[in-house]
Amino acid sequence: MAGPIGVLLLAELGADVIKVEPPGGDPFRRQPAYHVWNRSRRSVVLDLKADEGREVFLRLCRGADVLVETFSPGTMDRLGLSYTDVSQRFPRLVFCSVPAYPPGHRFADRPGWDATVQARSGMQSEQPGWRPGPIYLHFPAPSMAACFLLAAGVLSALIYREATGHGQHVQTSLYQGVLAYTTQIWQEHERAPAGFHATMAKTYPPGIHQPSLFECAGGEWIHNPRR
Repeated sequence: MAGPIGVLLLAELGADVIKVEPPGGDPFRRQPAYHVWNRSRRSVVLDLKADEGREVFLRLCRGADVLVETFSPGTMDRLGLSYTDVSQRFPRLVFCSVPAYPPGHRFADRPGWDATVQARSGMQSEQPGWRPGPIYLHFPAPSMAACFLLAAGVLSALIYREATGHGQHVQTSLYQGVLAYTTQIWQEHERAPAGFHATMAKTYPPGIHQPSLFECAGGEWIHNPRR
């Protein structure tokens, strides 16, 4: 969601956005929230694994200011559309990537989604709820912070380009979205006032994802979203 919502912020500031979808269209179109996240843009279907599709994509890049991609690490390289590939042809293009983890992180080369970043960053353990142990957050907190980092990074790069004439590779991640929340005021929930616990009671009764977290030996937890 960080990609679609981050681009939505730009679109509703006035950007003309073209969403590239795979053959058959975006499989998430059947989800009601899709129509919120992906409003205020046009779309085109391209097969980026085919030469013709990549050529049309590059023609779109020729007239674009910004390219945003949220593929798993290495996907754009395999398609021949990495920042290195594209920037050689379009040096003024701002290229933005939003993977799960940032460059230099030990999981930087791994795919990931909101729930795994919640777990590995400790967010689920910080969330008090209906039982001890990690709690699945009721909203996609990493994505909802990373979308603002995406928009801010792209706008900063565009300002820099106006001064220098050069685009650059803007990189943020869902994990950095988690870190954005550390600017908030934290409190020890065991000593918090009643109002705090009333707010946290939203995790009880457990929502659709809560029963899919299982405690294992050694204090480890697993998340099985298909339960």
